[in-house]
Amino acid sequence: MKKILVLLALFLLLSSAAYARQTVVTNANEMKIDLLRYDPSPVQPGDTTDIWFEIINLKDVPMNDFDVTFVEDYPFKLLSDKTIHFSRLDAGGKIQFKFQVEVNTNANEATNNVFIQFYSRTSGTITSEPFAVKVKRLSSIVSTAIGIKQSEGEIARIAPGSVADVEVSIKNSADSVMKDVIVSLDLSSATMPFAPVGMTTEQKIKSIAAGSEASVIYKLIATPDAAAGVYKIPLKIKYYDEVGDFHNTSDIVGITVGAEPKLMVVLDSTELTKSNNKGKVILKVINYGTTDVKFAMLKVLDGENFKKFTSGEQYIGNVDSDDYETVEFRVEASADSITIPVSLEYMDANNVQYSETRDVEITLYTPADLGVVQSSTWVYVLVIIVLIGAYIGYRKYKHKKQQK
Repeated sequence: MKKILVLLALFLLLSSAAYARQTVVTNANEMKIDLLRYDPSPVQPGDTTDIWFEIINLKDVPMNDFDVTFVEDYPFKLLSDKTIHFSRLDAGGKIQFKFQVEVNTNANEATNNVFIQFYSRTSGTITSEPFAVKVKRLSSIVSTAIGIKQSEGEIARIAPGSVADVEVSIKNSADSVMKDVIVSLDLSSATMPFAPVGMTTEQKIKSIAAGSEASVIYKLIATPDAAAGVYKIPLKIKYYDEVGDFHNTSDIVGITVGAEPKLMVVLDSTELTKSNNKGKVILKVINYGTTDVKFAMLKVLDGENFKKFTSGEQYIGNVDSDDYETVEFRVEASADSITIPVSLEYMDANNVQYSETRDVEITLYTPADLGVVQSSTWVYVLVIIVLIGAYIGYRKYKHKKQQK
């Protein structure tokens, strides 16, 4: 079984706060404003996040034609509209809305306050109490080391239609424990050619002690029609720190689909015979594997008992799976049986270079060896038949003349 190792080293500085529902009620008890969520939490410098809010009308009459504004302040920069207009909110009703913000790349680790302003003709402008949004640098290093252990130098990949073990190893480099760790691979995309075998895409680890490492193994199958290439799979890790705060981080890992190309070189046809030792040779390069090859080049090497009359190097180009291409050259043979060595150079669909040498055996025959009657023999036979027919006709003619 092929084993693909995806090494995920997470250098995590555990925080003391993450997102939670935060509620602010205006002084006149007109409305309640909730900060529902922001993801990821905590956010990192340079991140883009959606901050979701909810307004609940606490009055017993509708609120009409009002605006909600995000008060922009460092380290947050608004990417969406600053103000959202609502035409009506019934008594007791609620509305959810969001603002998309970007965190300044130079922001320090801190809990930052954000404010919401409410405006209507009847109430004027009301500024909310602060909501807390935590910014924290989570230094995360992800390295994908895909290697097959069976034989040295073999390339790590999942062949179409085959199953492989994908191991995700998580190292806790912080000084506190990670609890209730959930690791998940997102294979939901329609273009993703992988599926779990006998399991789900979500796995759990009870805890990872400070400085320790734990891993989960996914058994994945590549679909039979999977195209060769590198596929980027979203990886998500959720956990709680030792004080109960929730953390959510994500990254991308790459898995390669492909198989070693399988090519064969055979004799397609030749003009060489024992009586005609100089002529054309056509070779057929057949791709009987599951992956396409490209930039193929065939070269006829020097050998014994034959001499090349044309260029021995020819560019083939692409040879698709379950297809073939032909190359043609002229040689002169000095023996009834010759071996023509050829070299093939090509790349697979993942741009991996291959080079190999093959021998093509050619035996020279006479037409008689092949059961073929030569054309001159037929001429002799035809002449004899004509002469016999003429003789018979002459005898009949002479016999009739004598009877008269």
